[in-house]
Amino acid sequence: MQVVADDGVRLKASRWGAGDAGTVLLLPDWLASGEGFLALVPPLTRESGAAVTLDLRGTGHSDRPDRGYGLERDAADAVLVVQHLADSPVRVMGHGYGALVALALAHRAPELVSHLLLVAPPVMVPADGPGRRALEEAIEDPRRLWDLVASGTSQALSPYILQALAEDMARTTQAAGRAQLDAMVRAPWAALVAGVGCPVAVATGESDFWSGPRHVRERMGVDPAVWRGVGHFVLAEAPDTVAAWCRRPEAAASGGAEAEPAEDGPPWAPEPP
Repeated sequence: MQVVADDGVRLKASRWGAGDAGTVLLLPDWLASGEGFLALVPPLTRESGAAVTLDLRGTGHSDRPDRGYGLERDAADAVLVVQHLADSPVRVMGHGYGALVALALAHRAPELVSHLLLVAPPVMVPADGPGRRALEEAIEDPRRLWDLVASGTSQALSPYILQALAEDMARTTQAAGRAQLDAMVRAPWAALVAGVGCPVAVATGESDFWSGPRHVRERMGVDPAVWRGVGHFVLAEAPDTVAAWCRRPEAAASGGAEAEPAEDGPPWAPEPP
């Protein structure tokens, strides 16, 4: 299904399930699309639940405009998809970069969100140095992207799933990839969590390099649920575990840090030059 944004960009969104037991909006990771959640759809839609996936602009099968990317734009697109495809309020599960979009969505339209479920929030993305260069090179070169994905996976991930992940990520435009990367680098995680009015639950992998449990506690003020292995790939490896966590968010909800949002606008806005 296509949802058309106010600037004419067509967004690929999909809905599965009846929704009588509630709906989960699934927001994808950096460079990824809604296809990364397909293994999660069957367990989420059991017992009359519903799942909605979104390809953010510039990713997957959504339009790929030359400009107009950024966190605020992605959050506005997510609001539009909820309004079109779900009976709000919804549970919003954001994976990686999608965790940042989920937080921005909750700030932008709090009436649409009942719970935030943040998987492997990338609180330690490097702002400069070799790590940053490696991420930028991955945006521009599919071979470097393959190396980056392969180096971060756990050994349980099959070569077929690994190939599908890399091919999905390679569809993302360079402009969208850079905008997502910049947003992750400058995100004030603690202020974002503190400014949200709904329960927030965070889960990550014990071996995550961008979102390790200690870093999540320090950067977000939240005590995360910790999954074995790499949290970025638990959706492919253990979808039943993730679905069970999404169905009972109140069991893992945590309070935010004692931090204040920025006074001159939303806390994810870029600093003035």
